[in-house]
Amino acid sequence: PSSYARDKIDEFKAYVLTQQHKYAEAGALFEQRARSASASADERTDRLTKASQLYMRAKQYEKSARAAETALEKRPNDPVLLELAGQSKYLAGDFRGAAARIAQLVAATQRKGRQPQEAALQILLNSYFQLKDRQQIAQTWEMLLRHYPKPEYWRNVLELRSAQPHSKRVDFYYLALKFDVGMLDDPADYEALALGAIDLGLPEDALRVLETGLRR
Repeated sequence: PSSYARDKIDEFKAYVLTQQHKYAEAGALFEQRARSASASADERTDRLTKASQLYMRAKQYEKSARAAETALEKRPNDPVLLELAGQSKYLAGDFRGAAARIAQLVAATQRKGRQPQEAALQILLNSYFQLKDRQQIAQTWEMLLRHYPKPEYWRNVLELRSAQPHSKRVDFYYLALKFDVGMLDDPADYEALALGAIDLGLPEDALRVLETGLRR
């Protein structure tokens, strides 16, 4: 049969394999079809994308990353491919590669004025933890807080910030922020915040802090 006919047969085989949940075999077939002489450039890239997705489902992460990286040569800023490459590299243990691709995805998303996905930022954060990159860990915590202001993100950012050298005035503002987001735990912190409020001429705030501390 002609290359076109062979490709149509392989297309049907890939469909059947996918329906049978034989994702690795289907992924290999899509990767093979991407090399077909009858496929256009866009068809090759689409097939590599599908191959990467199927390899991911088969938990063959290195193959998933390879297919995504090959497709990215033609579509270097494709968000689907960047996410696939980042996720598969992370799951394959290539944390530096994962961080590079997810950081590229986040930057491309922000350039479009859109909000990065929380899951993508979590992969980025965990990659930097694996790489022990403290600066990038801190920046990613702040990015998570900026886009998803959850208590756990507040806690991590404030703990990182308050651990840095700063003046007593800045320390008071960190305590006040912790109080506002319900993160103040130590009785001594309530006392320090109340005294700081009195020093700033805010007796009503000082009383509110003390009353809250007594109720805990």
